[in-house]
Amino acid sequence: MFVDRSAVLIEKATGRYPVSLVALEQQLVRYQFGEQVSVELLDELGYIPVKQVEKPDGDVVEEIAPALEDGWFVQQWSIRSFTEEELALRLNAEKAVLLTDAKIKLQRLLDQGFDYVFPDGKTRGVQIRDQDRVNLTQLLVCATAPNTSKSLVQFRTRENEMVCLAPAKIAALCVAAFAYHQRIMQNYWAFEAMVRDARTNLPVLPDTFDTQ
Repeated sequence: MFVDRSAVLIEKATGRYPVSLVALEQQLVRYQFGEQVSVELLDELGYIPVKQVEKPDGDVVEEIAPALEDGWFVQQWSIRSFTEEELALRLNAEKAVLLTDAKIKLQRLLDQGFDYVFPDGKTRGVQIRDQDRVNLTQLLVCATAPNTSKSLVQFRTRENEMVCLAPAKIAALCVAAFAYHQRIMQNYWAFEAMVRDARTNLPVLPDTFDTQ
């Protein structure tokens, strides 16, 4: 009887397992096995092939020492369910990944901003990143101040285009920007709360937080 070079062995004298043919060749320098190796030769060298068994499904599946069945060593598996602690650790790890993905999706929305129809009828992008919101706040304060100038104010769009707007139009743009930001943040916070409160099944990450 022969086995190929993928065979997994157990040492008869010590029970050492697993032992590969490559490792055995390195141990027994004078032996170089071919593609097929005689089981009788391996037995003379003190090793027995172990019949491999497909790994079963289960929460925690671990290989244990082979067992002798009908004169042959057979690979064995230990199967158990997750402990409460393991379940909690897995859930927390999955939550961390999901929240990271949510933050990435949120940041992309903030970087992209939203489309806004300007007074000339053209649609342009308005970004709402952290510094953008600081700038928008300053513009809104100036545009709504009691003694504000009536002169046009320049606004840089997402497309890097400078557009001149009257103070009232700037104020309307800023209000729309903050309303959009508030909407996506509320959706993000709601999803974040759902994730943190989950005890078993986690919610599915939405395609976007830009929903009504």
